[in-house]
Amino acid sequence: DLYFRLKLLKLHNQNNWKPPTIVQQDVTLTKEILKKLNKKVDERGAKLIVFFIPSKLEIEGLTTSPPYQESVKEICNELEIKCFDLAETIKKSEKRTYCRKGSHWNPNGHHIAAQAIYKNLINDKDLNSEYDKKH
Repeated sequence: DLYFRLKLLKLHNQNNWKPPTIVQQDVTLTKEILKKLNKKVDERGAKLIVFFIPSKLEIEGLTTSPPYQESVKEICNELEIKCFDLAETIKKSEKRTYCRKGSHWNPNGHHIAAQAIYKNLINDKDLNSEYDKKH
């Protein structure tokens, strides 16, 4: 794992790679999409919930830029959309959570994310009280 991380970091540094900066236009578009999606979900009598999936670079500690989800979390809070960030849960894993090549989760990453999503949904008092009121 350490060899792979160092190799990946070296590759990024050789190519003068820099993570993309957050462009206000992207954030504005994301806000409009979430606003419309939230309205459609609400019209159907449901509640929109957003789960943030961290990038491999964030989890592996290969970037110093703030995660995009920080801006999206502000939008969710403004629009009163419930959101959960999976980054801390995935960082706590003692086993690798992403495939060695590429940026997709491996089976362990999928398992940890599924457990975290389940626990967040089951343990959230606001979500459960709304469900109890409807049923």
